[in-house]
Amino acid sequence: MAISLSGAASSLGPPQHGGLDYRALKEAGVSPDEVLDFSVCTNPFGPSPAVLEAVAKADVARYPDSAAWALRERLATHHGLHPEQVLVTSGASQAIWLVALSLAERGRHSLILGPTFAEYAYACQLAGGRVLFTIAPPAAGFRPDCDRAVQLVRRFSPQLVWLCNPNNPTGLYCGPQEVAALLAACAEVGALLVIDEAYVNFTPQGWDAVPLLESAHLVLIRSMTKDYALAGLRLGYILAPSTIIEALARVQPPWSIASTAQEAGIAALESLDYYRRTWQELRALTQDLREGLLALGYNALPTDANFFLVEVGSASSIREELWQERILVRSCSSFGLPTYVRLGTRLPAQNAKLLEALRALAAKAR
Repeated sequence: MAISLSGAASSLGPPQHGGLDYRALKEAGVSPDEVLDFSVCTNPFGPSPAVLEAVAKADVARYPDSAAWALRERLATHHGLHPEQVLVTSGASQAIWLVALSLAERGRHSLILGPTFAEYAYACQLAGGRVLFTIAPPAAGFRPDCDRAVQLVRRFSPQLVWLCNPNNPTGLYCGPQEVAALLAACAEVGALLVIDEAYVNFTPQGWDAVPLLESAHLVLIRSMTKDYALAGLRLGYILAPSTIIEALARVQPPWSIASTAQEAGIAALESLDYYRRTWQELRALTQDLREGLLALGYNALPTDANFFLVEVGSASSIREELWQERILVRSCSSFGLPTYVRLGTRLPAQNAKLLEALRALAAKAR
């Protein structure tokens, strides 16, 4: 007798992400080292020397601390919170899944401000939840309509409200007044506002959402994968009221955080001067890259992060053309934006190579 899958597991396709497809590269005979990857939005300067040293010294023969308590305490101190308000996760993706699978009840609504990261909807649907979207249109520059979101919260009383801030893939950042209004609406109807701040350290005008945790209706998700250049180690964390953290910890798989990741996270937090310099430099590089694209005639949209949208006509076509030069960009078709690609800023020489390739494509089109 055949094994039957649950409805969600059998009907939902996995979300698409940026990054390399190692199996496809192997089949094509292409080394990962040959690829210039603009499809991811990570820190191209790499981890601090102290992080590399800490990873090398980690005891990989011993089970890690399942609670990641030392890192948890360090994060609590960093944010001015108690350790009971922090949960360390295997990247922001695990944080999203823990929130959805623990707190999204079957049949209840979740509201998502889009276009945005597909993982929120996917995780909620796997949990049996129903998903509502409010989509910011191109005519508004994709800026999230928080007033509209407040109206929908009051109308549908969703269980969860998901906001990516700065947003992926648009790079736009909602200010404290907009978020406070949305949080107040959530509190009115008993909803939980989940803010994914994976890219917040890249934004030049970042504001601290942690004081809003005085509300019982807020969860903050952070990623150390991107800003601290730890993509290969998978590291993130959740900040929330202690009662929510306790509930999430009960369903987190044991030993989720490897010893190497825990040591790297502690060392990264002790290397903030290094990282702050890289974030500042990356902001300048992002502006330079965007201005270079505008000079070539491409519609590169404004951004508050280390990535931005570029209107290219056909995302799939330009992705294939750039791939001939072993340059990988993120088609935004999976976000419902088939005429846009997303570019994550890299180092100066790499950005120059991308601009040269796009210059050649623009000349060819003429």
